[in-house]
Amino acid sequence: MSRRAAALLLLVAGAACNPPVDGAPCAGDGECPEGQSCSPLGQCEPAPDGGEARGSAAGCPDAPAGTLVVAMGGGSDAIGNGSSACPLATVTKALAVAAASGGAVTISVHAGPQAYSVATGERLPLVLGPGVSLVAASGETPRLAGAGPVGDGSSSLAAVWMQGGVLQGFELLGSGAPLGDGVYCTAGSPALSGDEIHGFAAGVVVAGSCAATLDRCDVHDEGQESQPGVGVEVIDEASASVAGSRIHANGTGAIVRSTGATPTEFAGVEVTGNSADGVDCLETSRLSMRSSFVHANGAVGVSISGACAADLSGADAAGGCGAANTFVCNGEHDLSTTSSSPVAADHDDWDQDPPGEEDVFVAEGSAVTLSPTCTNVAGASNPAPPPTGCQ
Repeated sequence: MSRRAAALLLLVAGAACNPPVDGAPCAGDGECPEGQSCSPLGQCEPAPDGGEARGSAAGCPDAPAGTLVVAMGGGSDAIGNGSSACPLATVTKALAVAAASGGAVTISVHAGPQAYSVATGERLPLVLGPGVSLVAASGETPRLAGAGPVGDGSSSLAAVWMQGGVLQGFELLGSGAPLGDGVYCTAGSPALSGDEIHGFAAGVVVAGSCAATLDRCDVHDEGQESQPGVGVEVIDEASASVAGSRIHANGTGAIVRSTGATPTEFAGVEVTGNSADGVDCLETSRLSMRSSFVHANGAVGVSISGACAADLSGADAAGGCGAANTFVCNGEHDLSTTSSSPVAADHDDWDQDPPGEEDVFVAEGSAVTLSPTCTNVAGASNPAPPPTGCQ
């Protein structure tokens, strides 16, 4: 054998004995080393099922304890470690690292040149549990698009599946068909803060034993023209506390159908421009509403049915109008009740003072308390503007 042929044989043999490294191109998991998988972008990377992110070959500074950074542009799941100098590229990888750490972790996510999605390497839904905070980087609004099957044995699809944790400062947008849900919660006490959610079958679904908090969220344009969606839906034994938020331009703004003992609460919420009802409370649910503005919905502002127990009283602790709701300019009625449980709607502001039959519908066998009423209650706690009449 010639010297040149022997050299070529050694070169080929050496290549066969050296498996692909992080970042190497691949067409399937079988082409990657043990403990790695082939990403949707066609590169070998540490499997997202667990394990800590490594430092890069050049050396990355340690990520501060309890903190990870994700940046689609410039990040790498293969050689990043989640520090600001060496960020990860996907939220999916960051969540896997957070889960492996076993402690509370805040994941700071930078906005990318496009939405985080399956096409950019994410595995949807993103799953958030207790102790995990998914937070937008300061001054940025990262977007998350699409939905994937929730692994709870149901047929639900969601962009984010929460069993606790925090989702803050994100824009969630539905894409493709079927639409799925923006946020699907089944357990724990998750918190959504400053999120915009739109383009899904339902913006937020609170199910199981979940007790969710929505603060300063914007939930709008859920569903499609042929199948109008729901902004916020509370079912099973779940409950929700919604504050300072806006629910608008959906099919129905909110549906409360929960058998749980804890009421779903609205405080300082604007519900408007929904093509059907603003808020529906059904069956044996419990609903509380304070300092909220329900107006310009296509059908009924607040519809109470079944045995729903609704406390819509705007009375403050001193017995004044400090927590008054404003119910005006809804298509059919501002309030309708066919419930077997009495409804409290005193200390509220209506189209007319006192409200007439066109404002409030009370079915035979139902009861509602409307007196005393309040007028011109717009202020810091109620998002209603000064009255200008219905447009």
